[in-house]
This record gives sequence, structure tokens and C-alpha cells, in this order.
Amino acid sequence: DPAATHPRRILGNFRTLLSGERYPGYLLCVSFGYGALFSFISGSSFVLVGLYGLSPQWYGASFGFVVTGYIVGTLLTARYTLQLGPARMVRMGVLFGVVPGTLMAALALAGVHSPWAILLPMFAFMVATGLVMPNAIGGALAPYPKMVGSASALMGFVQMSLSAGVGIAVGHAYAGTAIPMAGAIALCGWMVLASYFLLVRRSVPA
Repeated sequence: DPAATHPRRILGNFRTLLSGERYPGYLLCVSFGYGALFSFISGSSFVLVGLYGLSPQWYGASFGFVVTGYIVGTLLTARYTLQLGPARMVRMGVLFGVVPGTLMAALALAGVHSPWAILLPMFAFMVATGLVMPNAIGGALAPYPKMVGSASALMGFVQMSLSAGVGIAVGHAYAGTAIPMAGAIALCGWMVLASYFLLVRRSVPA
């Protein structure tokens, strides 16, 4: 399509996507899920190294531990999506993900001074993210086979912009406690849940 990259066509595609039934909800699910990850990326060095005293080597290992949670989630997605369906996998992920995020924030507010109070909840949150993100991206793009490039580009832009904003806020809010990072992760988890139940569930059959 020679006119595919014309600004008017691109903006028209974006308008169509954002006025759709499924796309906005899935877009927000992916973006806030990524925002939680960026909260950890931005704040974990301050908390785990500066506050809890982990060495750089153990910090690297702890980061690998958290990423392993995402790998576990994506492997579960590959194993069960064809059996359960993408919509159900997203629902399971958002319901599961809000628990460890909230737990991390509660532990931080209670003053629990341990790396495991961050790492174990974050591992579980990343398992949930591995259930949500691949299925949400697929659910967002599938109804638009003729504008999948625009749908993917818009999702990437919103996802990275929101995540960068959250990450910057977490970095500036650090004040010697884990509360800003843990609170941002918990908030993002609840926003994923709200985006699913307020926008996605209304348009996708159970």
C-alpha cells in the first residue's frame, strides 16, 4: 500500500484502533505491565544495592532471578494458551499479578528490611506478566490484520512512553526506602487489573 505511511493514513489508523472495543484495554494492560517492570529496573539498584547492601554480583544474580519469572510465565503461556484461550490467560495473569505487587508494597510499608521482600514478590509478578503480555499483544493485534503495523507501532510507543515516565518518577521519588518502587509496582498491577475488567472483559467473551 503506497499510502500506508502517509501521516493522514497513520493518524486515521490510530483513531480507528483507539476507538475499538478491545485494543485500548489490551494496550493499557501491556503498558502498565511494562511500567511495573520499569519501576523495578529504575528502583532496584537503589533498594537492593544502596539500601539492602547487595554486592554488584548478587544484584546481577537477583535481576536474573526476577527475569526467570518472566520466562516461566511465557513458557506457561506457550503451554496452555491453545487449551484455555488468550482471554482466559490474560484474566488469570491480571488476577494473579495484583497479589505479589500488593504484597511487596505492604512489606515495604511495614518496614521489612530484606531483599527477599522485593525479589520473591517480583518473581511472582513477572510470572503473571509472562501470562498477560504475549496474550494481550496478540489480542490487541489480531482484529486488525490490515493495519497490524500501525497497531504494533502505537502499542510500542505508548508502552515505552508510559514505562519511561513511571521509571523516571520512581528514580526521583527514592528517599531511602523501598516504598516508591514497591508502590509503583503495586499501582501498575492494579491498573492492569482495572484495564482488563473495565475495558477488555466487556468486549471479549469469557
